[in-house]
This record gives sequence, structure tokens and C-alpha cells, in this order.
Amino acid sequence: METIEKPVVVVANSPRVYREAISGAIYRLRPKLEVVCIEPENLPNRCCDFGKKILVISNLPLESLSLKCTDIPTFWITLYYNGKSSILYLNGKVQSYYEDITLDDFLDILDNIVYQLESP
Repeated sequence: METIEKPVVVVANSPRVYREAISGAIYRLRPKLEVVCIEPENLPNRCCDFGKKILVISNLPLESLSLKCTDIPTFWITLYYNGKSSILYLNGKVQSYYEDITLDDFLDILDNIVYQLESP
């Protein structure tokens, strides 16, 4: 029997209290997702441990990382880097900007991602 890979949400932002609050809320409100909380500085080395069904939430901009794997995570949200808007990336390309991203925005993004991943 084939095991179904759950989509993974990797939360790697600072400060730690924000990281834990975001990951805890997603874990409780979207129990079908796997939620992993890591230190931002560990992100480049850990990113490819999770496969392609991944959303990274980080305050590190995607462009600033030299990832150790060849695959860029499918979805990436950069949170308020240098006081700017949050940015949603799809396959390394900017998709949307969020001036003041909220938990509801995260949940909408997650729901859309899961729908895209599960659609044939």
C-alpha cells in the first residue's frame, strides 16, 4: 500500500514566540498538515528534508538563501523582511504581496495549497 505524503508546513521565523504561535495555530486549525518548527538559521540545511509538498514560512527571503538541495520549496512565504510586505512565492516566483498578513491569510493560503496538491 502506498503511503500518502502529507503536505508539510515548515515555520522558520524569528522571534521564537512568533514561530511557536504560528506553528501552534496551524497545527490546531489544520490537523491534516504536518507542521515543523525550526530555527531560521537551520532552514538552508533542512529544507530538502521535507520533499516537494512543502510551504515554508520564514522571515528570511528566498533569494538570500543558498539552499543545499536542487529543489526550491514549492511554496514560500517571506514574513515582513526588512519591514516590507510579506511575499508569497510559488516555485521561486512571486505570486502575491500581503501588506499585513493575518492568521486567516495563512489559513486561506494553506487551504489553496492543499487543494492544488490534491488536484490531479
